This record gives sequence, C-alpha cells and structure tokens, in this order.
Amino acid sequence: MPCKTLHVVDIHRKMKRTSGAVHILNQSLPLVPIAAIFPSGAHAMMTVPIVIDFEASGFGKGSYPIEVGYSRRHGEGWCTLIKPESDWQHWDIHAARIHRIPREILVERGKSASLVTEQLNTQLAGMTVYTDGWTQDYVWMALLYDAADRVPSFRLADLREIISPQQEGLWHATKDQVQEDLHISRHRASNDARILQMTWLRTYDAVRCHG
Repeated sequence: MPCKTLHVVDIHRKMKRTSGAVHILNQSLPLVPIAAIFPSGAHAMMTVPIVIDFEASGFGKGSYPIEVGYSRRHGEGWCTLIKPESDWQHWDIHAARIHRIPREILVERGKSASLVTEQLNTQLAGMTVYTDGWTQDYVWMALLYDAADRVPSFRLADLREIISPQQEGLWHATKDQVQEDLHISRHRASNDARILQMTWLRTYDAVRCHG
C-alpha cells in the first residue's frame, strides 16, 4: 500500500470533534487526534513521542517556570499555570511580551508547585517525555520539583535524540506549516508541545514515505 501523508487540515475535515479539551485560563482548545495522521497501522512501527514544554518568567539566573503543558501520544493535551513561590521574584518584561501571562494571573490562578508536580507524576509516571529546550526546561523542572520536595516519576529527554538528520532537514519548514494549519494564536506551553509533536510526526512520515 503506497504511503499517504495526512496533514492537520485533512484531519479536521475527516475527524469529528473530540470531546476532550485543554483548559487554559477558562478557555478550551480542541484536541487533534494524533492517530489520525497516519493510515491505519502505519504508525505501528514507531512510538509517538510525548512532548512537554515550560514557559518561564525569563531566562538565566532567577528565572522560574510559570506554566507547563504537554501533548500525549494520542494528542491529549494538558496545561496549567504555576503559582510562583514566595522567593520567585524574577520577571523579564521581554519574555512577558511573548507569553502574555501577567504575574498577577499566576498568583491568582496558578496551581502550587506541590499540586503541579503531583499531577505530572501521576499522569506521566514511567514515561520518557521530550522537550526541544532540554537545557532550560531541565533547570525549570528541577526548580519546580525542589519547591515541592519531590522527584519526577518520568524521564525528561532531549527531542533531538529522536530527530534523524533527514527529519532535521525538513524541520523548520514543516514547523512553520504546522503552525499555520493549527491556527494557534495563543503562545502557551501545551500549544508549543503540540506543534513540536506534530512537526516530529510530519517529518517522520515524510522520511518514511520518501526515504
């Protein structure tokens, strides 16, 4: 059977709207069923990576996580704001222009480090979870878990570990197309995770079909 590539726009045309949603600041985003990207059984030879992303108060010394979100293997998304600890005072106005999350919202609606880490450990226990910014995300995740006096129940890995040279050559153009197709205007951790996951899937599919 010849290889066929289904893109996100095709998925929205072919699939019914799912009942699941990612809830962020009382707004919901529809899920994209990841399994629909491949013809039946075509993705059986690989494992769809779970991708996680952290938003932070800025970069460098003193920065801390303000939001974490992920996209699981079938496209289930999860995202939450993180309430700053009392000694988390760093705030970069340049980063704030990108994530557009006021610190006051984090204080009012963010979840405690204890609750966030408990949820992450429950939902991702024993899994390998990938990030495209391992160096920074590892530091922010460690800070979050230190604040909760917990250790992660999952392994945080660099997404580059599973990107082939062939995929890398297609990455940037594919990512741009995924962003356009998903019509995501809000810069959120779960959105970024979904974009990365979809980019990985499309480039994997393209290499598999034409390799």
